[in-house]
Amino acid sequence: VKNMPEQDLKLMTRVNDIYHHATEYGNMTLEKAAEGLIWKVEKEEKFKKQQDAEAERKREEKRQKAKESGAEEEEEEVQYDLMISYSWADMDLAHRIFHHLTDKLGYTIWLGQEQMHGSTIQAMANAVDNAQFILMCMSDTYKRSANCQSEAEYAFNRKKHIVPCKMKKDYNPDGWLGFILGTRMYIDFGTYEFEKAIELLDNEIQLQKKKRKEAREMAR
Repeated sequence: VKNMPEQDLKLMTRVNDIYHHATEYGNMTLEKAAEGLIWKVEKEEKFKKQQDAEAERKREEKRQKAKESGAEEEEEEVQYDLMISYSWADMDLAHRIFHHLTDKLGYTIWLGQEQMHGSTIQAMANAVDNAQFILMCMSDTYKRSANCQSEAEYAFNRKKHIVPCKMKKDYNPDGWLGFILGTRMYIDFGTYEFEKAIELLDNEIQLQKKKRKEAREMAR
């Protein structure tokens, strides 16, 4: 930000003013749009560097402990199995997925809440960094949400394992969302019965966990 051209500095000052006014007067749409721009321009890179530095510090501690004890280095820990990224319009289905995975299958999950007030983007970025898999709940409203785009792009840039879920029948993601989807297989909650889609989702997650474990063992 310090090296930003004067014209851009003036623009970001104006965006920050808009954000504070939108927060004060309860204009959630404008608040989220301004917050997303502030995050992207002023905060994201700094946050990623802080996260990387902290992760490296923890890895070094584990390497040192393993060296001192003669034991194998432990697998890097994550706080959550999944982080669910969804738009407000898909909240009911996203919450149904959340409750089934946690209550019946024992997953630990961070459930994003797009409509929360306050500095939510950094909290969501932190959740992405601390989750093994990112469940990306694709729909037209997801694609049109600035916050959802920030989450998805952050996860993609951090090379997290994204598990796409299609929330509406016949929805075909395009634009930035189609780019992130790429050739990934997705779970179609819009076409399959809920129980069948959940079964496919659980199978996909377990398959990817198995592949990750095998890759770690081969790397030793």
